Amino acid sequence: MIKKLLLMIVMVAAVAASGMAQENMYLIKGNQVIARYGVDEVDYVSFKLPEGVTEKQIVLSAEETGKNYFTYTVKTLSPTKQYAHFFIQKSLVDITLLTYYGTTMENSDPELVNQLLKNQLYNGYLAEGTRSFTVQDGVSDGFAELEVIAGQDYVIMVGEYDATADDLGEEFSYITVTTQSADRSAGTVTAKYAGLNERGEAMFDFTASSDIIKICTLYGTKKSIESFIDYYGFDFTMFTYAGRFAPADLIPGDGTGWLVNDEDDYVMYVIGIDAEGNMTETQKVEMHIVPLKPVGVGPQIKIFSKSKSDGKVSINFEITPSNVTEAYVRLMGENDCEDRLNEGYTLPELAAGGDALDITGKINTDGEYTYVNNEVPERWNSLLIMAKNEEGTTITRVNFWAATDTEWDIHENLSFPARANAPRKAVVNKGNATMLTLGKGKPAFRVMK
Repeated sequence: MIKKLLLMIVMVAAVAASGMAQENMYLIKGNQVIARYGVDEVDYVSFKLPEGVTEKQIVLSAEETGKNYFTYTVKTLSPTKQYAHFFIQKSLVDITLLTYYGTTMENSDPELVNQLLKNQLYNGYLAEGTRSFTVQDGVSDGFAELEVIAGQDYVIMVGEYDATADDLGEEFSYITVTTQSADRSAGTVTAKYAGLNERGEAMFDFTASSDIIKICTLYGTKKSIESFIDYYGFDFTMFTYAGRFAPADLIPGDGTGWLVNDEDDYVMYVIGIDAEGNMTETQKVEMHIVPLKPVGVGPQIKIFSKSKSDGKVSINFEITPSNVTEAYVRLMGENDCEDRLNEGYTLPELAAGGDALDITGKINTDGEYTYVNNEVPERWNSLLIMAKNEEGTTITRVNFWAATDTEWDIHENLSFPARANAPRKAVVNKGNATMLTLGKGKPAFRVMK
């Protein structure tokens, strides 16, 4: 032991005497390097863990940020140590916390933030040993194209992986990085309101110069969007909720448009982004829209009673008139539902698809139905209730977490009038913000390319 200690003291002294000319410190077993550290990363060497010093198996650090990329490094004590890592735009974390808890990351209970972020790792990447990762806008991770926007905060997280349990371990940490601010792009992008299509959706004509690789669009009622901008700022609002498109997806348009609910003043903000991450000047298009007159109103759904507790839910409802041609109930994860809507599916398609329960006969006979589920997944859920007749289709969407101390979020009798020549919408993402998973997910680890 004395020999080893003296050897280490001599080694450290030699490094110091050379004016830190030696850039790395190596730990060697046999003829193999088992760990390597830069000398500026180490304060001292000890053969015994000093009091107050924690031993982390995994250390996460930021290396470099640009306008449309960032690089981070995960260092492990063991070259075979496995871990999951992931990254998300910080504003998505804040939106989730604001929606469900009325707070942001900076003002939240650290345990709540850790729980929310750790859950995101279930959709992350699996890796082993010390490695560096670069996240570059427009570059594929082997599964989908990554997206990094200039001037935005990103949360990078890492957690140890237990291969035996196929689950995350106890150790977890995260850091926040900010990409460099965008300069003014030499490219151009324009948008012009082009009226309503036959489905009553707002249409726009877009043009963009050849150097623009991404078009961001923010659309909605003028009152709601501008009040959000006044409170949270333009960049936060724009790059949290904006739809992101390749120019080819918008030019020329594919016949799909943006939703119009009621007569109101609407606004569309448009920004183009070039390959360097620089941005065009923001264009703002304002219009007053009067929706098409509904052809018909579908059946009405009325909730009589509802209850929920840990893992259980019961909802009793009536559909009138009861002579429906179709009626379904389907339970989905709220995030899954939002993802499908962003992909271009409609609520009626989701309500009648997948593992939906066909309750048409029950409604035709009794006029009402009670949905009971005693094994509700631990997550935010969406229960879709659908009723259809020759006049149209109606959806009631009930968002909930199956626990007594959480609130209901209910959207009743969303109408989808019957229209002639209304083909299924193409898969086009009109908005970006998606609530993050609050409950534990199912491991779906991938390996970054």
